[in-house]
Amino acid sequence: MHRSGRFIPIQKRIFLLAVFVCIGNIVWAANAQAGPWGREAGRGLIISGIEYYRAELDGSAPSRFQQIASSFYTEFGLANDLTLAANFYYVDQFSDAAPDPFSANGFATIEIRGQKLVWRASDSVLSLHGGYSAATKIQRTSLSANSVIKRDAALLMGAEWGRNIGEKGEGFFSLETQLRPSLGQDAHTARVNASYGYAFTPRNTLVLKSLNDFAISDPETGGLSYDVFRLEAALLYRLTPRYQLSLGAGREIGGRNITPGSALQFQLWSEF
Repeated sequence: MHRSGRFIPIQKRIFLLAVFVCIGNIVWAANAQAGPWGREAGRGLIISGIEYYRAELDGSAPSRFQQIASSFYTEFGLANDLTLAANFYYVDQFSDAAPDPFSANGFATIEIRGQKLVWRASDSVLSLHGGYSAATKIQRTSLSANSVIKRDAALLMGAEWGRNIGEKGEGFFSLETQLRPSLGQDAHTARVNASYGYAFTPRNTLVLKSLNDFAISDPETGGLSYDVFRLEAALLYRLTPRYQLSLGAGREIGGRNITPGSALQFQLWSEF
């Protein structure tokens, strides 16, 4: 099948602390922000985290899918308007679904992308980005009782808009849109994420997110196609101007070809 014709109009263990997210979003450390704002030249950010995910599977007997993920996200300012970012997401998965329980582990996400700031106003910015998502044999969501289905590599291209809120910029809102053309049999997908944050004290920030991925094409034979819609909330506590801790939770509120689940997250955010 010619690829251009595929488009359609349209866990038992606790997280092991490692060195992150997601496609990272907003940072409040020493009044610095990631997401659409990117990093200044020579400045960087590391988010390392762990997440426990669980979904109750359908079937004649009670069963569950569990996932423990170690994540590492980093970005570095190559220039004041150009940021390079990398995202690594390693998972251990378990299911006790009869008659085929399983366990698996491996990288669910390996992504690299560059981000270019193209427009800036007094209180808002617009960035464009492009990158590559490597192929993997591990799923980030429980598509079925068998999670070790090969996931194809994909290109990443999109835009991010962000706006500061409040007289002193103590709040923010950001919106990310992304197209992910598959380089294999999987359906092409799109992503629409929204984030809101507000620093209600000098040390505490509340962050709310809506994370949405959905297929925009038919998969080829053997390819994957699914939609997932997830809400997240996190509380960030600033330890020092350089370090922050984040404790959060997420819930998938719908989707297609998945079993919705819930997650608990812990992250350490640091600037350099």
